[in-house]
Amino acid sequence: MRRLAARVFTRPGSRFRGISPAALFATVSILFGTAIALLTPPLRGPDESAHFLRAYGIARGDIVPSVVDQEGRKGVFLTAEVYEGFAYFDALQQMRRGASFSYWDALEEYWNSHEVTARADNFPARVFVRYAGSEGYNPVPYLPHVVAAWAAQLIGLEFLASFYLMRLAGLLAVTAIITYALVIAPRLHWAFLSIAMIPAALYGRAVINPDGSVLAYSIAVTVLWLHASIFPRQNRSLAQAVWLCLCTLSKPPQIVFASLPAATGTWREALRSWRRILAVVTPAVSLSLLWIVLSGGDVAAWRLAELSGTPSEQFSIVWKLGFLSQQPWHFPKALLGTLQQGGELWRQLIGVLGLFDVVLRTWTYPVLTALLLASWVIPIDVPAAVGRRLILVAGLTASAYIFAIFAIFYLVWTPVQTDEIWGVQGRYFIPALPLLAIAAAATANFKISAVAPAAALAGAIISGVACIEAILRVDWNW
Repeated sequence: MRRLAARVFTRPGSRFRGISPAALFATVSILFGTAIALLTPPLRGPDESAHFLRAYGIARGDIVPSVVDQEGRKGVFLTAEVYEGFAYFDALQQMRRGASFSYWDALEEYWNSHEVTARADNFPARVFVRYAGSEGYNPVPYLPHVVAAWAAQLIGLEFLASFYLMRLAGLLAVTAIITYALVIAPRLHWAFLSIAMIPAALYGRAVINPDGSVLAYSIAVTVLWLHASIFPRQNRSLAQAVWLCLCTLSKPPQIVFASLPAATGTWREALRSWRRILAVVTPAVSLSLLWIVLSGGDVAAWRLAELSGTPSEQFSIVWKLGFLSQQPWHFPKALLGTLQQGGELWRQLIGVLGLFDVVLRTWTYPVLTALLLASWVIPIDVPAAVGRRLILVAGLTASAYIFAIFAIFYLVWTPVQTDEIWGVQGRYFIPALPLLAIAAAATANFKISAVAPAAALAGAIISGVACIEAILRVDWNW
């Protein structure tokens, strides 16, 4: 029966032997991503107003945020031409939009009210705008957006032109990084392609958001670790060090990935190569700690204090650790309370777009989940000892990463009077999926090879179409 199943599922795989997963990913990512980047209204991505301001501020030289207003809130100065467009579309995110609302009407009003230069005359030459939550982000995840913002400032583009240039630059750069990772991946190309094409991941790199870069850097680090585990004699220490630096600097939970370079062989092999491991890991850890010192670990706690009426001290890591020393069970209880919303976190991981109001068709969530898992049905072809090590390391690292997300949001985002952890979103867990795919493939050691490419291709197409349909339906009332 096993041989029959292998023959049935392997024969159709010949249809995919001439298809490069890397080339296919680059094609569908750019095609669907460009459509999503252009169709998604300005500032409609998750916290896109704050991320646009941060990238724009970095392009103006505010690398470590230092410009403050009279209340000590950090922010950036926008030119009048940029501010008038930013203010208009940012205000749309704050207003209540009825069922008949369409961005067609909003754009028509924007363009027809009067000329850009006339609107800009209503504002000072430079207007200060608060970052409002993005001040603590390192410049690394915004690098492509920053280059585009710098070019836009150099040639004097107004808001919309600057904004869409930044979106497209981010899409192209992140697509290129993931394509590179697929090229050098020794195994599981279709699994990584499928993960990078789920709606939340696709949408994340099509809007101005650090999520796209975070996933790309994480996939690159994971692939290099997998390559070193399978081919230990091929030294790629420099590439590991570079991508690990980018990964760990992109968001705090990514520091967990710094454990991977030390886990490419047995304990004895790790002890023999400690100098190489130290050379790979030390720059990433050191730069991450340096950024925390320079930025002061700023998470704009003043916003949370104002919104919730909670004393700002509760968003201090030192204060929260002191509280936990007296109430050690508070974090586990809050964690359990958050996990009770696991169904919503799963939906967000697959794709709840916009400001949590652009929801895909109901049937797409179970279908895309099934196709995602099916793309992991692929032989990993490694010796048993290597397979066991991959399962252990990938499983532990993914678990540590998931735990780190909950722990960080508890420490810096959650008041003590709540029974769940604030701020956790399903899309934050996507970087753990490549590790889980490796652990799953190594555990099952599948003998069939045609399921994964078919599932990955179907999932990529459904994801792209589902994103576009949801955006047209919700934002354009189509």
